[in-house]
Amino acid sequence: MTSPPKSEPQPSAADSKFPSAVVQDKATGLLLASKMWWVTGACLLLAAWLAYQSVPETGPVFTIAFPEGHGLKPEDSVRYRGIEVGHVVDVRLSADLNRVDVDVMLNPSEANLYSPGSRFWIVRPRLSLTEVQGLETAVGAKYIAVSPGLMNSESIDQPLGTFEGLAVAPADELDRGGLQVVLRSDNRHGLVSGAAVSWRGVDVGRVLSVNLSPDGRHVHTTILIERSYRRLLNESSKFWVTSGFAVDVGLTGVKLDAESLASILNGGVSFATLSESKPGATIRSGHVFQLSERAAPGWLQSKTAVPLVDFALPETVLVSAQYQFSTLGIGRTQTFSQQGILAKDGSNTVLVTAALSDDAMLSKNLEVTIMSPGEAAVAVATDVLEGSVLADHVSESGLVSLPAQGAASISLNELTGLESAEDCLLFRSAVIDGEAIPLMQTIDLEQMAFQGDRWIFQDDTVDFSEWQGAAVVQMSTGKTIGILAIVNGRAQIAVAK
Repeated sequence: MTSPPKSEPQPSAADSKFPSAVVQDKATGLLLASKMWWVTGACLLLAAWLAYQSVPETGPVFTIAFPEGHGLKPEDSVRYRGIEVGHVVDVRLSADLNRVDVDVMLNPSEANLYSPGSRFWIVRPRLSLTEVQGLETAVGAKYIAVSPGLMNSESIDQPLGTFEGLAVAPADELDRGGLQVVLRSDNRHGLVSGAAVSWRGVDVGRVLSVNLSPDGRHVHTTILIERSYRRLLNESSKFWVTSGFAVDVGLTGVKLDAESLASILNGGVSFATLSESKPGATIRSGHVFQLSERAAPGWLQSKTAVPLVDFALPETVLVSAQYQFSTLGIGRTQTFSQQGILAKDGSNTVLVTAALSDDAMLSKNLEVTIMSPGEAAVAVATDVLEGSVLADHVSESGLVSLPAQGAASISLNELTGLESAEDCLLFRSAVIDGEAIPLMQTIDLEQMAFQGDRWIFQDDTVDFSEWQGAAVVQMSTGKTIGILAIVNGRAQIAVAK
């Protein structure tokens, strides 16, 4: 007997169910399901920010109308004091074909040059018998130079219209606070813009313009006296023409009288001051003087002293150093001199000067004396100094301070230098025929640059070797603020630290 077949197990109710999908909201499901969407969004924001930062910032764009183009083309530079401050965007003829319109763009950092009164001109080679200008553009690109007007931040966002470009550089380009006065005459006397204005043969200014007076009866010549020489003028000043030359034929021969080649070609003006300024009397810009055709005899013989500064000159001295050295075993003595001043260090008097030469510093037998012009020599110390001892008195800025005798009008702690670039004067002494003669040299703020921790004089055309140790005076206050020292071939202000 066979057994009945076994039946297969029946699936349970739970096993008979199929997987079911979970339904989520479409708007938020993708974002919540993966964090990579957040990373993607952050990358998009970063890319947008980088794209925005990559767009260069632009300065003001404006138009300058020039009489001639002189070969100017797009991408040529706009310069101020030799530094590129912008570039040319476009050059085109005006609609009436009477001028050349030049679109320029300034750098954002120099946007203040876009201001009322700014003047623009194209620098190009200009040759004459008396001067050469723009020689660097003879083989290179032309460029536009700018002289700023009233620099302010408000004008940057205000349209100023089209600027009228100048045909040539303005005569008062380097004004920097000079004094403008008007000379009245009945004739032009051959004067032209740029002609020299001289004092005892030294150029102290220039002619800015020559025009007729409003009534047409006189000629008005506007001149500029440079800032350093404006104190030469007062109400007693007399002006005369020095253009051309005079020939005097006599029994002894022919005498030719001429100021210079420049005065023959361009004309010139000279002046003299016959008396000292009255207290409180100051000549201001716009003052009118009479221009004479020739100088009266008394004008040329005037010996009136007119100080160029209104403060007491520092008491400078000549420092004479003598040291010994040997060459091939033969002993030699070397003597040199430089400038210095006397200063008070507490209750003691010290000689303040620039560091001596390397040979003198290495000498073991060094004698240093102070010679005030016109007076007897004053010894610095009773004992002979050694270079190694002297080296202990040299500061990092190249200033030397040694014990000395005599009176001093300034304190050593006053020699602190400048906080910012400022016009300065250099003073030193010289002895001519036994008389003490003060000498002065002007240093404009444009000639100064702050490097490291000291002020450097950038003018490489001036030889400062004769001014080693000279007093540096702040023009605005008349205070002696340092000593000129030549370190590594560069003239700088050495101060007490």
